[in-house]
Amino acid sequence: MNKQEIYALLSSKNIWHEVTEHKAMYNMAEVAEIHLPHPEADAKNLFIRDDKKRNYYLITVKGDKRTDLKAFWQ
Repeated sequence: MNKQEIYALLSSKNIWHEVTEHKAMYNMAEVAEIHLPHPEADAKNLFIRDDKKRNYYLITVKGDKRTDLKAFWQ
């Protein structure tokens, strides 16, 4: 699905959503430089994979939290 199809699906299911587009951010310092409508709800997404490149994971955490990836793999 492309972006517009996802928005249409959300709307057809009466799922409230709000879109804020911005350039790709690679750390929270970059995020602090842009205006976001809900800064108290900032989050970061970590897209990781296992060593064999068979399984992929998306981890979403609050923006001010650190993530212990070693603990994730245990």
